[in-house]
Amino acid sequence: MTEMIFDWEKIISNSSKKVRIDGFYKAALLEIIHGAELDDLNIILKDLEDEEMYEECEGLNKAIKLAKKSTKEQLKNEYKKR
Repeated sequence: MTEMIFDWEKIISNSSKKVRIDGFYKAALLEIIHGAELDDLNIILKDLEDEEMYEECEGLNKAIKLAKKSTKEQLKNEYKKR
């Protein structure tokens, strides 16, 4: 499994639904830009689903879907916009 660079727990500890969704989206984009495998992120997504962490799933899933159809440069531009 790819070693993750982002501290995901910091996002989870925030109680705002929007912040958790956006935080996981941006963190996942950063992980992908730095070489995280989509298979590894899908494992994390499954774990989050099992834990019923749906806001976190939403943000992570959004980033995975974007990564499947975007270049690395496009992902970097999306990350910078956030």
